[in-house]
Amino acid sequence: MRLFTILLLAAAARATIYYVESDPVAPFLCTAVRPCRTNDLPSSFSTADEIIFVPATTGTSSTFSFGAKSYTNPSITISENVIFSACSLSVRSATSVTCTSATLQSTSALSLISVGTLTSTNCAYAGAQVITQNSGSVNFSGGSFSSNTGKRVQFSSNSVVLDGVTFSSSTTLFPALALQTGSADSTFSLQNLQFSSWTTANSKSLIVATSVSGKTFDLTVTGTSVSSCTAAGALIELEILANSNPAAFTCGAQIDTLTVSGGSATAGLLLLNNRDDLGIIDAEMVTTSATSVNFNNGAAFQLSSSTGNTVLHANTESSTSICSPTNLGNLVLCTGSSPANAAVFFAGSVEGSHNAQGCTNPHIDAADQC
Repeated sequence: MRLFTILLLAAAARATIYYVESDPVAPFLCTAVRPCRTNDLPSSFSTADEIIFVPATTGTSSTFSFGAKSYTNPSITISENVIFSACSLSVRSATSVTCTSATLQSTSALSLISVGTLTSTNCAYAGAQVITQNSGSVNFSGGSFSSNTGKRVQFSSNSVVLDGVTFSSSTTLFPALALQTGSADSTFSLQNLQFSSWTTANSKSLIVATSVSGKTFDLTVTGTSVSSCTAAGALIELEILANSNPAAFTCGAQIDTLTVSGGSATAGLLLLNNRDDLGIIDAEMVTTSATSVNFNNGAAFQLSSSTGNTVLHANTESSTSICSPTNLGNLVLCTGSSPANAAVFFAGSVEGSHNAQGCTNPHIDAADQC
């Protein structure tokens, strides 16, 4: 027991917190009262170390413009009122990365690989890219993404929670929000998100949840609004990539209180895209309304199946309504090499076509009034 205590004390003694300021006044000691510059940091760190970016304390500027920096092992904290301008920060094998009420702008980027937890609270990402790979968890509370032309927001993590985040005024070749399963079966929770004036190109959907390497995802979308967005794919896409997993598995989604107004969706409100033979997509959609959406002569719901199954339940309490649509070709479209493996259950109000094209198992009860 005594040896264990000594080892703990020794480990704690090796942990160092480095305080970094944009333009500090000498001496540069990397302490809270005497922050240092990024160039004053050591070349190597332990996982017990932490780098804290702080606003102006001894100097006069809170704006960092350090270009590209890469750190292995230390945790990172981006403090309140800090501004990253054209800062590309790559972090690998860290316990945590935390951003609180800071701004990342002007082509800044966060690239996190094998990071335990990314936590963002009320941070503004204006023209900034954020990508995680093989990370444990991602937690966003408040904050925004805007002016993200050409940038990615992609989380490959076992757990992703976004609550109260806004996405606005951007044009990208990628989804506005891409979620991928991590090293294990994953959960994605999207709560109270707002999308406005966001355009995707290159056949990309606005929100995409993807199962990689046979891992399952459980997606919940609650209280989300989409206004005047143009999706080159669907507004929400659930995707299973082909893989060598020898066992059957199910990716589930519960979409509750989705409100769509205006804009355009080439592949519909919801696209279920199953590319695997043993994978199953099982989605439930309730309390969903879409008003004045241009469907580009396509369908409101699209189900694509290989030899795996896709199932859409949109018949709970007849709570789905599609009002005043333009260019609605079909209510449902079933495609893929095995469209017979797609099943759809719909009950609600649809002003426009009630037809189901290519579907073997449509169960549709649609009224004409919204």
